[in-house]
Amino acid sequence: MSEFKHVWGQGVIELKRKDLAALKLRRCMESLNAKEGSALEIGCGAGMFIRSFKAHAPAFDCHAGDIDEASIKLARTFSDGVSYTVFNAESLPYEDDTFDVVMLFDIVEHVENVNRLLDEIIRVSRRGATIHIYVPCEKEPWTIHWLLWKLRTGHNLKKKHAGHIQRLTKNGFVEMVTSKGFQIKDIEYSTYLIGQLIDIAYYALQELPPLKEKLQNAHASKNVSDRKDSIVSSAFKAVINLAFLISYYESVIMRKAPLAQGLHLSCMKP
Repeated sequence: MSEFKHVWGQGVIELKRKDLAALKLRRCMESLNAKEGSALEIGCGAGMFIRSFKAHAPAFDCHAGDIDEASIKLARTFSDGVSYTVFNAESLPYEDDTFDVVMLFDIVEHVENVNRLLDEIIRVSRRGATIHIYVPCEKEPWTIHWLLWKLRTGHNLKKKHAGHIQRLTKNGFVEMVTSKGFQIKDIEYSTYLIGQLIDIAYYALQELPPLKEKLQNAHASKNVSDRKDSIVSSAFKAVINLAFLISYYESVIMRKAPLAQGLHLSCMKP
């Protein structure tokens, strides 16, 4: 399935894992008002989050979609009980008042018209629905991305390599959400100093052509190779895994400290 090697969102997330993906999913599931109903993920890629959500909350009728046809083609190869659709996040193909849960992970920063996206979310969600959004806020003052932006050095790496066209602040995004009538349930944070350094390093290394392919493949699949690594390679992986573990624990311990890049926002449609 080499045609899908760069498609983000493959696999399933185990909630006990100590990484940012598992942390995002756990915080989403902790925000739920009910244990059953209808759920939608907007911008699902190959379906990793909604597939994992369905695995841990099987009573939900789950739907998801993405603008990328290759992602949805791959998502449909999994027998996961989720209904996948190709759609534009700014024009959702669902009736009004359809969903009890709407979730978005790392999508807002890719959308051209955020206000239109929020209008669509509130349209398709039912009264009392939980809306859970994770968004990296790369214009947040005193984060590393903000400092690079001020210095005009490496500030466009995520736009170039990941398609991030929105640079948001946490307070600014929360104000956008509340202006649409959503009621805030909870706000938590993640990606502090170590996490931000890892984030910057990941995209900076993609400036080196020999590394770009390997990094994109690893990010897409998360699969562990069966081949035996050299001592140097194994040592490098051990250092990287340790950095990710430190990043995870700093996000767990400092979950309410605002000096972070990542915003986990849980709200409700009144």
